[in-house]
Amino acid sequence: QLSLGLAREGIQIISGMAIGIDGISQMSALKAGGRSFAVLGSGVDVCYPKCNRGLYDLLLKNGGVISEYMPGTRPASYNFPRRNRLISALCDVLIVIEARLRSGTFITVDFALEQGKEIMALPGRVTDPLSVGCNALIGQGAHPVQCVQDVMDILETVHVEKRDKPKRILKKIKGPSVQGKPDVIPALTGDEA
Repeated sequence: QLSLGLAREGIQIISGMAIGIDGISQMSALKAGGRSFAVLGSGVDVCYPKCNRGLYDLLLKNGGVISEYMPGTRPASYNFPRRNRLISALCDVLIVIEARLRSGTFITVDFALEQGKEIMALPGRVTDPLSVGCNALIGQGAHPVQCVQDVMDILETVHVEKRDKPKRILKKIKGPSVQGKPDVIPALTGDEA
């Protein structure tokens, strides 16, 4: 319900297209007429997991599929923590809906904290193993999220803070060439780089 409501407010959903809450939230956003982006732990031309092929195809039409891996790169377990770094980097606010106490979600949370992102978590029953991690995050200072307005309030705060910071300067640098064509890679310069 949360991603459906956020999509209706014009908020884009960024996730990893994984089975479960990732895929559900992305599909809900698309069904609401919103946009969603998947960051993959494989090349952009490799749909993983394969059972999310329908979601993958919809994302290509109504958002996008993003990867730092070369086309054709197969998914590998060590690719996913790096992928999570990009998910958190692209988000204004990281929202955790489900998390066991020992969950890969905390990799994304750690990256988000290093990047200065706001963290929100859905509180749940203390006896529910999928809520233990969320409740722990709230206990450590994450903002509780119970409705769309909670997220909108935090996003407003984030956008005010961004507006008050000095702008980052993008500078183009030449990157490695692929098949003889040089890539242009944006690089950050200035105080925030």
